[in-house]
This record gives sequence, C-alpha cells and structure tokens, in this order.
Amino acid sequence: MGTQSFNKPEDKIKKVRRAYKKAADFWEYEDKIETGPTCM
Repeated sequence: MGTQSFNKPEDKIKKVRRAYKKAADFWEYEDKIETGPTCM
C-alpha cells in the first residue's frame, strides 16, 4: 500500500535529524564566512 514508511516513526525522526544537522552545518558555515577575514 505504500504506508510502510509511515509505520516507522524512527525513520521520520532520522530524516528530520539529518535535515536539521545539514541546516545547522550550513548556518555554521555561513557564520564562519560572515566572521571571516573576507567579510565586507
């Protein structure tokens, strides 16, 4: 039926955590650029 993925909440949590980590890494990278020597 295609509802298998919805029956495993831990998979959803893993996806969210992965996305959150990716976003956190991205913002950390942006902060480094902003506070770096190349900042205008």
